[in-house]
Amino acid sequence: MDKLIVTAGAVLFLGLMGIVGNMDLEDALLKERHYIEMVCAGNWPDYKDLSPVCEDKDDRDTQKEARCGV
Repeated sequence: MDKLIVTAGAVLFLGLMGIVGNMDLEDALLKERHYIEMVCAGNWPDYKDLSPVCEDKDDRDTQKEARCGV
């Protein structure tokens, strides 16, 4: 019975660590995307020196007009 409890506890612990690790990864990806959006919008300087590749605003407007038929 003791081995069952220890095994169940270990499995539960590892499962929780996996969930927390996944949440940490998702949070890091969201922060990176937000940083890139803010740098590309010109609101923040590229203080992390990531040099993100930004879409040109004029290109986005042209593509939007082409899709809308304007």
